[in-house]
Amino acid sequence: PNTLSVSKNIQGRAAPSDQFGMSITGSGVNFGNTATTAGAGNGVQPELAGPVLTLPNNSYSINQAGAGTTDLGNYVTTWVCTDVNTGMVVASGTGNTGTFTYPTPPGPQGRNVQCVFTDVAIPTDFKSVNPPSTTSVVAGEELTYTVAFAGTSAGGPVNRVDDITRTLDDAII
Repeated sequence: PNTLSVSKNIQGRAAPSDQFGMSITGSGVNFGNTATTAGAGNGVQPELAGPVLTLPNNSYSINQAGAGTTDLGNYVTTWVCTDVNTGMVVASGTGNTGTFTYPTPPGPQGRNVQCVFTDVAIPTDFKSVNPPSTTSVVAGEELTYTVAFAGTSAGGPVNRVDDITRTLDDAII
């Protein structure tokens, strides 16, 4: 039979409590087509929307939504749908929704298409200056400006430019 399922790969949570709903719609799919993540772990989640039976050459949509207080604006999202029997990429894209035509199977074994939404938390930054910005300083005194990042438990480099020229031009000399 031809099947379709959707899973979730979380690469860092913006908040430890963030959860995600996944669904499959189209061509009469109306049961077994939703799932919601649980827990606080990263990586591929055990929850799965589907598998549902599909018909070749029909249109199907996959969707993810924030569950509870999860703000999907805190994530960069990509998705890819792959036939695990052949390794063929059926469809891919960015964002929280994808629509594609289910491919004709290559033979009697059918297709087993698995879609994965991958979410990467967008790091947030926190800025501080020492001494604090309301403190008077004298010429030659050192100011320490610090930028720290949070919300990316996946790790890795952060590429961020913080232009402080508009801050420095507020100084009274």
